[in-house]
Amino acid sequence: MNRILIVDDERAVGELTGRLIQELGYSPALHAEDGALALLYLQEHPEIRLIITDFRVPNLDGPGLIAKCRERRFPGKIVLVSGTFDKSVDLSILAQTYAADSVLSKPFLPHHLLDALNRAGVTKELFA
Repeated sequence: MNRILIVDDERAVGELTGRLIQELGYSPALHAEDGALALLYLQEHPEIRLIITDFRVPNLDGPGLIAKCRERRFPGKIVLVSGTFDKSVDLSILAQTYAADSVLSKPFLPHHLLDALNRAGVTKELFA
């Protein structure tokens, strides 16, 4: 079964995102509190096919994690999340800038998360 990894240094935010993912019909997610731990999880769990990472996390930030994943040819999708994105900037341009499959601005509601997953080309059938 394919897995989801949520990377956020605020445990409550990571857990809330995990609950939202499940409410949207996706399988339970793993949680890493920093980018270095996320890389370790990716080695230990090759079944991970979706990463939802905060922009600012310790030890390796979101853009750094994405770069490492792209270098290692991560076969899944990556959604970059941040509360610091300028609301006037097109999210598809931000996704291209950071080599993410989709970008999501905080705070977000469940339908925003679903829209970001759809933009990334993620379907729940891959994770059911």
